[in-house]
Amino acid sequence: MKSHQHRERIARSISWGHWFTFANIFLALLIGSIYFLSANTTGSPLALFYTVVSWLGHFAFLPFAFFIVLLFPFCLALPYSRILRAIGAIVGSFAIFALLLDAVFFHYYQFHLNSYALAQLATDAEKWLSGGSFVLLIGLILSFLSIFAIQLLLTNVTWKKLDSLRNMRSLRIFPAIFISAFFISHSIHIWADANLFRPITQQDDLFPLSYPTTAKSLMSRHGWIDISNINKHTNALEQSPQTDLRYPVSPLLCARQSHAEPTLVVAFDKLDQEQVAHIQSALPQLALYSGHFIGHPQTEAGFFQLSYGVSDLYQTSINQQRRIPVFAQTLQELDYPVVWQRSANLDSTLLPTALQGQIAAVDSPLSPHLSMRVVFASTQDFNYVMARVQEFIQRQPKGRVYLTAVTPSTAPTTQRQAQLPITARLSVPLLTRNVTIYPERQLASLHDIVPTAVSRYMSCVDKSTSYSNGQHLNSPVSGYPRATSIAPNIYLFEPLKTSVLTATGDVVVFDNQGAELAGQQPTASALIQGLNELQRFTEAQRK
Repeated sequence: MKSHQHRERIARSISWGHWFTFANIFLALLIGSIYFLSANTTGSPLALFYTVVSWLGHFAFLPFAFFIVLLFPFCLALPYSRILRAIGAIVGSFAIFALLLDAVFFHYYQFHLNSYALAQLATDAEKWLSGGSFVLLIGLILSFLSIFAIQLLLTNVTWKKLDSLRNMRSLRIFPAIFISAFFISHSIHIWADANLFRPITQQDDLFPLSYPTTAKSLMSRHGWIDISNINKHTNALEQSPQTDLRYPVSPLLCARQSHAEPTLVVAFDKLDQEQVAHIQSALPQLALYSGHFIGHPQTEAGFFQLSYGVSDLYQTSINQQRRIPVFAQTLQELDYPVVWQRSANLDSTLLPTALQGQIAAVDSPLSPHLSMRVVFASTQDFNYVMARVQEFIQRQPKGRVYLTAVTPSTAPTTQRQAQLPITARLSVPLLTRNVTIYPERQLASLHDIVPTAVSRYMSCVDKSTSYSNGQHLNSPVSGYPRATSIAPNIYLFEPLKTSVLTATGDVVVFDNQGAELAGQQPTASALIQGLNELQRFTEAQRK
């Protein structure tokens, strides 16, 4: 008799666990709908259908998996209603709370919940509101208590109404829907992965704890796909950037600055130490920036970054679309046209595609011009170009001058090669005149020249964030942390270390002396901020 009662108690406990999990599936689906705000289906009906069925299948599977792993053993070992309901409420509360927190975090940062998510949320909360981290803590506590109250309600309702729920045949269709959605979504992903269909495969990290089936090797063994052909297309896809460009981020709303002095920007392909010393001797009016000014090992990419003020991640897309720098278009409308010139021996194919048709030869002497003049120069024309710079300084005593090189004179061929710190290996000289640089600015890059120079001619509502990754050189910041793309790698510069994120996903961290720091990782908050900044001009970026 007692054995029969025990089996009956276990059966009832398991049945309750199923219905409690069923209720949490709908709660998970409700929270999971937040991820739709970050989904990028690129207008594909199939991708949209995949997102919906994946949402149904995935957020039905998660609560069921939690039930099997965390609640089912207690149903067998402790089939007592009060104990089970307490355990169920606690487990459900933590699981749903973690899901809600992940959904909110992913919506703002495009990253799933991890060990440093709360620290990043607290940091940003302080930026949004003084004392914001305390408000955030209160909000988290209240959210958890609300979820705990809901879980207590669900545990009690499902237990008390268990007999009624068992008799509700209309609800039996839902398990079939969830199971079908789960298998359909994985089947679609197998096809998309085999055919490199990006609108679907790019959603692989949309949902938390999502590991869609790929099965390339299985399909190849059965002869359904040619694995060599897949690898060939995969390599081609990896070599062809697929950036969905959003440049500018928003229309520029700018007002004309009156009484602006002319600006001369001279960018050599590279400058060695002897040439820099010659410049300082011949033109003592130019001040050499004492911090690290980051260039680019590739001349073409360096000229691009200086011309547009954006990362080389967008170089291919902007060149293919032949986009003129948006700040130049706005300056033209404000009657401050930008003049683009190059020296005689500079290969014009190194310059951005949209500018090649506008480039003129450097005239002698430089013609009068009240706006920006950008001169791309080869070191072969060093003496000629420097003579033009000297003429400009003599004719325009109040004019602003930026003189730099885009490529380090001793650019490393491998990331582990030299004994110098990475910042020193990537640094290029920057000499300026009549340009105020924040005294404590320790790090700057080619991106920063455009927003600094343009600010003298127009004042924009959102400053330079709509058209540049750069920071004004006189902004009251040290420059750290800073992320920059040097394709195919991403460099994260911090005060005490530099991290290199390779295209294969590896991370190598170096100290300020250039020594590798084994086992070290970049600071999480700096990494998130840096990656978000680099992705600001993509359609998927939503922060």
